[in-house]
Amino acid sequence: MTQEEAINAREILLAEQRKVRQAIKILKSESIIPCAGISMAIGQYNRRLHEIDDEIRTIADQYALTLQDQEQACEVEFQMAEPEQAEPTVPVETAVTMPVEESTVSVAEPDPQPQTSAGQVDLSQFSEKQIADALVQIATLFGIKH
Repeated sequence: MTQEEAINAREILLAEQRKVRQAIKILKSESIIPCAGISMAIGQYNRRLHEIDDEIRTIADQYALTLQDQEQACEVEFQMAEPEQAEPTVPVETAVTMPVEESTVSVAEPDPQPQTSAGQVDLSQFSEKQIADALVQIATLFGIKH
């Protein structure tokens, strides 16, 4: 069962369910005089509602099984497409080591940058007036009067 088929079958059952519930409301309304026949009809409609619920569950189960079958088929195809390869054994050769001259290397340290966490801005590059102007603009955007 494809997803489209499952959806269509479910929609048909839901439409019938709505009609049955509407019929029950009508039969229970004050304009209908209660009698044994009306009570029996309501009972039949209630049984049909339970059957519809069961049919919807059956459709869902069938679709779930279809998905499982497709998933298993994909796994089998994947396993077949990826053949197992034996790793070739490579003889390990010992490298001949040569003496290396020791020398001292100096590395210039970069200027330390202030650490800022995510969402924070380093304000040291802005003047107090620029920061104040930015705060006034933000306050104006949010409707706060200064």
